[in-house]
This record gives sequence, C-alpha cells and structure tokens, in this order.
Amino acid sequence: MMANKLGLNLARHSYLNRRALIAGYWLLIIALAVFLLFQGWRIYSLQKNHTELGQQLATLDKELSQVGGLSQKEVSAEDIARQKEEIQADNDILRRENFSWTRQLDRLERLMVDGVTIRAIQPNYKDGVLRVSATAEGIEQMRSFIDTLLHSGEFSDVFLMDQSRTQYTDNRKQQHEAINFNLLLKGAF
Repeated sequence: MMANKLGLNLARHSYLNRRALIAGYWLLIIALAVFLLFQGWRIYSLQKNHTELGQQLATLDKELSQVGGLSQKEVSAEDIARQKEEIQADNDILRRENFSWTRQLDRLERLMVDGVTIRAIQPNYKDGVLRVSATAEGIEQMRSFIDTLLHSGEFSDVFLMDQSRTQYTDNRKQQHEAINFNLLLKGAF
C-alpha cells in the first residue's frame, strides 16, 4: 500500500514555468510594439521632411525663374557649352595673371649671349609660346643664342621663324651690319 501514497504524478505537472514563459512573451510583445511604434514615427518624420524639401525646391525654382535664371531641368547643351567656353576664358585669364614676368625675363637674361639684343617679346598664353624678336651683331652670335636656348632645357622647342640683314648707326655715326631675327619659344609657360 505504500505504492499508493506517492504524491508526485509526472503526467499531471508540466516541466516549464508557465508564469515565466508568459511573462517573457509579454516582454517580447511589448518590445516589438515599442520598436514598431518607433519605426512608424521615423517613417512619418522622413515623409514630412521629404514633403518640406519638395516644397522648398519648388519655391527656389520659382524664385530662380523670377530673377531670370533657369531651373536646373531647363539647362540646354548649348548653355553648357557656352558656360564651358566662359570657364576656359576665365582660366586663361588666371593663367596669364599667375605668370611671372620677372621669372621669365630672368630666364632669358641668364641665356643671353654677347652681341644679341632682344627687341620685343610677345606671349601667346593660349598656345604656351613666346615670340622673341632680337638683333644679333652677326650670324655667329645668332647661332650661339639659339643653341643656348635649345640646350638650356628651359623651353621644349626653339624655332627660327625668320631673319634679315639690316644696318644700324651707333652713337659715333658709324654704320654696322646686324641680323634681325624672330624666334618662337615653345613651353615658355
């Protein structure tokens, strides 16, 4: 009869703590509900910001068209090409302003040879060349000056454009022969 007094019936009791399980489920449901509310609030605020930005852009386009400008959607290929040309012209001006005449003249002075005088310098900023008009006492001085320019490494190319014989009178009223010549110096800028 002792066998009848067992108080533990394994078939009637559950092994899980139902209270703890239900409390866990409730905490999970509450956490998911809070997360869902937070995400809903973010979507609402993003939609609101999107609407406000759209209204601001429409206002800016309207103001731009009132002052004579074009909205961003109305810019044509011709306008873009014209603007690129203006930018190129502005860059050319900046390149000219940035050029140091002192440095260029110092370079030429270092390369001068006896018997050669520079009469004129004409820059061409667009092509990066410098036209130099000079006078030499003789053909040897002209050749020496051209060779010095070529071997200096200061210019990428040196071209003799033309030359002519001339006569000049010095301070003592004596006649002398000379050679006028024009050079084109590439890579000057």
